[in-house]
Amino acid sequence: MKRVLQVLCQKPGNTGSGTFLLALYERAKNRGYKQAVIAGVSQNETDKYRRCLKNSDFFPVQFDSELLNFPVAGMSDVMPYPSTRYRDMTEEMLEQWTRAFRVVLQKAVDNFQPDLVLSHHLWLLTALTRKTIKHIPVFGICHGTCLRQLKLAERFSSLAVDGCRKLDGIFALNEYQRESIIRNYKIDKNRVFVTGAGYDDHIFNTLGRKKRIDTVKLVYAGKLSFSKGVPSLIRAYGKLTEMGWSGELHLAGSGSSDEERQIRQLAGEKRGKIVFHGALSQEELANLFRVSDIFVLPSFYEGLPLVVLEALASGLRVVTTDLLGLKEYLGREINYSGLIRYVELPRCEHEDSPIAEDLPDFEDRLAEGIKVQINSLIDTSAWQRVGVVKAIAGMSWDGVLSRMEDIYLKYLSDKK
Repeated sequence: MKRVLQVLCQKPGNTGSGTFLLALYERAKNRGYKQAVIAGVSQNETDKYRRCLKNSDFFPVQFDSELLNFPVAGMSDVMPYPSTRYRDMTEEMLEQWTRAFRVVLQKAVDNFQPDLVLSHHLWLLTALTRKTIKHIPVFGICHGTCLRQLKLAERFSSLAVDGCRKLDGIFALNEYQRESIIRNYKIDKNRVFVTGAGYDDHIFNTLGRKKRIDTVKLVYAGKLSFSKGVPSLIRAYGKLTEMGWSGELHLAGSGSSDEERQIRQLAGEKRGKIVFHGALSQEELANLFRVSDIFVLPSFYEGLPLVVLEALASGLRVVTTDLLGLKEYLGREINYSGLIRYVELPRCEHEDSPIAEDLPDFEDRLAEGIKVQINSLIDTSAWQRVGVVKAIAGMSWDGVLSRMEDIYLKYLSDKK
């Protein structure tokens, strides 16, 4: 697989899947692969993403343009930039979207001639990619949001499932997700593989980490949205400050205008110091991690949160909701190290919509988890354990790419 085409329905970077794409791109480049990328971007940002991909073979599908006069369709209902929700797309919009991606898919295949196609998200674009590209192996990568879209945009689910079922293989983030893919897409279990996700160890590491000072800094990174649990984090922080604790809360990321506005308003009502950093680059986030103490992820739903790996690699203790599949992926060494503390989720009506009456108890548990990690900061012995160091290092992007390579080579061997 020396010529690889990656396909993404939305912008490279900015989100988990966009970060995944860029990370694979960089690691594969280091191993001598020729690469091309198809992605959905705003027309006025095309040059920006072309530069981001080092002027390689980039085939943009341009939104906010004459042909597609609406924002990029996003896999989450709340994206860190203006977007269109799939459930809000009309039949005319879907036809325009399909036509635009089909033309670019064919152009990329004709011009680049890939040996392998990696299509992100088991949703409409991956189904279209399989339908359009019949003579080249196509593997899908599940990031979790596609499983939510099966319910959120149910009228499109059969179209997505029918196409994705014909993929040559699927890469899943964890074992729980693998089982969900097999069940929802009714696909042969022998074609679904757990390869996980990774972090960039060139960016996220403990080099230059600042020594602790008296003021404890909590940090969150991700979308500023309700489904990510950000309001609950702010209320949990408020509970701690009301008990006399004087630490800081730093929020990195952006969200939709209305949800972000409400989150900022809630933060303004709390004691203490809450700092909004806006959207940060990977390098900027790594720098913020180096001067922070505890990473908190209060999210109600995730595929495999890369940011937890990035935080651990940067030397932060972690408090996170007990997200399905996360414990299994991180493994025994990290789970029993004391570096990570899991908080029981509230009951949810949908996967990312908590039942309101459960939130006060959830926020108490979140505050208690943070308190435990604050009290544990003085103990740094876990960071010296060989097993912990090795476990964190094994979750880098190089490891993910190597697992993908092994699976693809076996696929080729089995086809002979």
